[in-house]
Amino acid sequence: MALTMPRASQINFDLTNITDPLIRINSGETGSADKDSGIVIERGDDTNVAIIYDESADSFALINTDEIGTTAGNVTIASYADLTLKKVTQSEQQYTTSNMMKFNQYYLGDASGSYFSDGEYQNVLTIIPDGNSQNYQVRGTISAQNAGETHTVTFNAALRSNSLPDLSWSIQYTEQYNGSRYIDPQLWTKETSTAGFIFAFKTLGTIYGNVTVDIDVIPRSSSQKSNVTMNNTVSSEQAGVDSGYTANDMTKVFSIIADDLTVAGTLTANVTGNASGTAATVTGAAQTNITSLGTLTTLTVDNIIINGTNIGHTSDTDSIAIASDGVVNFTQTPTVASAAVKFAGKESIFIPAAAMYPSTTNGCAALAQVETTALRPDLKCLDFDASSDEFAQFAVSFPKSWNEGTVTFQPFWTVTGTNTGTVAWQLGGIAVSNDDSINTAFGTLVATTALAHSGTSNDLMVSAESGAVTIAGSPAADDQCFFQINRDVSADAQTGDARLLGIKLFFTTDAGNDA
Repeated sequence: MALTMPRASQINFDLTNITDPLIRINSGETGSADKDSGIVIERGDDTNVAIIYDESADSFALINTDEIGTTAGNVTIASYADLTLKKVTQSEQQYTTSNMMKFNQYYLGDASGSYFSDGEYQNVLTIIPDGNSQNYQVRGTISAQNAGETHTVTFNAALRSNSLPDLSWSIQYTEQYNGSRYIDPQLWTKETSTAGFIFAFKTLGTIYGNVTVDIDVIPRSSSQKSNVTMNNTVSSEQAGVDSGYTANDMTKVFSIIADDLTVAGTLTANVTGNASGTAATVTGAAQTNITSLGTLTTLTVDNIIINGTNIGHTSDTDSIAIASDGVVNFTQTPTVASAAVKFAGKESIFIPAAAMYPSTTNGCAALAQVETTALRPDLKCLDFDASSDEFAQFAVSFPKSWNEGTVTFQPFWTVTGTNTGTVAWQLGGIAVSNDDSINTAFGTLVATTALAHSGTSNDLMVSAESGAVTIAGSPAADDQCFFQINRDVSADAQTGDARLLGIKLFFTTDAGNDA
């Protein structure tokens, strides 16, 4: 009976128990349904949830909502709520996040007999476009079971309504079976009044089992979903094609029959064993003389592989890449007679202290020549004291092959003394082009990591390479680049003068020469 006025014996006010097997909500409603109905769950400070029948969508919905149970009409849906289930039984699935429609259906072929028999037809899915320029992508599988044998067809179709009733389509399929072929996939088309497409199959023998179809349909827009209909009648085989429709065979791409592969079109593959076809016959494991190969996607000769625009070895298949303009790129360092070939990349030049000069303001000591021991190496050095930052400068005109990017540097220095304190160096630069003002500020100074002196007087110290130094201005070919180097006393702890012997300046080239 319907729930109207519960009796006191039917309700436990601590735990509500209702003995009626059915509950009727929205009792007394007349006319067309225009009110969403359901159950709202109050969640305090959190968003409420509800189970409703959404009249505007003609479907049940689990929702998050601000509804408190007072709306008599369209319930506002903030979002859809999650649902956790163990099992869902359905024949069709649609999404709120895309236009995809998924269908699954089986057919028994027993409407006029016990099983599918040879020469029968099965209508599976119908699409009736209701406007011009509508597109549908359809893909799926048709699987026939017959005792211990199976036959599976996988197809992919692109359908379009042009100026109705004119239609266009392309459809290909592949198949795999371990015994006999049992089904022939077809696309039926009608290009007269009420034009349409029907996906179907024709049976090629008795099938002592069933045929299961799994299909995805992706209309161009959600409004086209209503044009798609799945045949959900299990026993609905027929003797012929639907009236007004023409049966079109799908284009076969390849077949797998047990362990054998048959390709209808061009084969691109790695083949082990014998390959045969209308274009050529290969009968041996190795061929000593092949006079014509036609157009190949991949060719392997011994350990050499040619694949598209790459030439390589079986252990490194893309050693050489050839661009459409003929430019050749090597992924490994090329060699000639086992000697490395010089190519564009990271380069270095050494700038000795003798090529530097103290800055006019806050400059280091003047260039000095210091004898270590008679007739042993003399030092040409610039001394930087420990009490304040002092500066020196130099200039470089990089080769045209320079990529005009950042540089790094590595200082070479010593201390005439035994203090083991650290020394840190900084470098900044500015690029000046023809007709530019030289009176321009240097770029941001970049420091090396402070390096401790060994404690042995006149030991050569080589600091680690710095981070990237961005040269100010707009570096270009034929620029003169001015650099400023200083000892950063705030970042080091050496108590004696640091004697700069020179720096190694690193830069990157992107051309083989300066032409």
